[in-house]
Amino acid sequence: MEWLAARTNDGRDPLTTEELKEFTFDGERFLLMDPQRGIRKPAVLASALAIRTVYGPGRARPRAALSAASSGAAVRTCSGSTVPSPAAYGARPTAHVPRLEGVVTVPSYPGRMETSPFLPLTEGRVAGTRWSHRVHDLGVLRVPSGRLEASDPFVNLGESFVVRITPGDYPVRVTVADVSDGQNGTHLREAYLSVVLREGTAVRAEALTPEGRETAPEGEFYGVGVDAGTVGFADAHAVSRCMPTGDWYNQVFDTGRADSWFGLMDSDQHLIPGCANVVMPAATAGENVVLCHSGWGDGFYPVVGTFDAESRLLAVHIDLQVDEVSEP
Repeated sequence: MEWLAARTNDGRDPLTTEELKEFTFDGERFLLMDPQRGIRKPAVLASALAIRTVYGPGRARPRAALSAASSGAAVRTCSGSTVPSPAAYGARPTAHVPRLEGVVTVPSYPGRMETSPFLPLTEGRVAGTRWSHRVHDLGVLRVPSGRLEASDPFVNLGESFVVRITPGDYPVRVTVADVSDGQNGTHLREAYLSVVLREGTAVRAEALTPEGRETAPEGEFYGVGVDAGTVGFADAHAVSRCMPTGDWYNQVFDTGRADSWFGLMDSDQHLIPGCANVVMPAATAGENVVLCHSGWGDGFYPVVGTFDAESRLLAVHIDLQVDEVSEP
């Protein structure tokens, strides 16, 4: 904790992912953060270690994108304080969030904050929840290799969370939550980014395991680390072929032109502000990235699959941890 305090000017300055990789203990490199797992329990520590948390405006408690290592335990944050485990917030609100026929929606999934419903691709406001939703079509994502990657495209595109799906072209949709006090559309936040693989009714949801990794221990999950306030989907294999060598930031992301990735995300003429569907610079067959702002901002967000009664994967979602149950 002394190292973190010194490197961040006692919490006043930001700390990058690259700087976290520089940490050493007793002369040896010590991994503070797994790039894909929401919480890490090093064998030498008695408590779980969590670096990223996400805060909503005006909230006293962290909107944790992390799960406790065990029921009733506390998660230790980088500041040395503790955050109550999901069990401390009460039982999962299944009764308040009924399953809806014909849409991809289930109340929650193991490892999610217990007071947080999971409602991707739902329109309007579900009884017992706080925010109304609107779903927007972001066009089609090309996944010719079948290696679907979820990432922060401005930070870890091509080296993030990959899950295997059937090769093909799939619709991408963003579920936007109205988080304004008056539910009048004056404050909108992206709640879920979803790749829809097939239509159907979901009966369960589960945090997915990325390619090449073992199933996460109980109470933990894999996800996407976000440092640039953005999440996206792409074909992982296409990134290596279709992105240029050199400086992506100045060559692609922020060129100053309207067709730069930043420019398209800011445009209200492209899709909706905060979202973009962009073809990679060296694409030969329309290989693209679909991206959107990440809800409340930087953090660590689970990648979740929804499944039908026959255990077929219906959709892959990045859960941006925005939804809440209604206050009593």
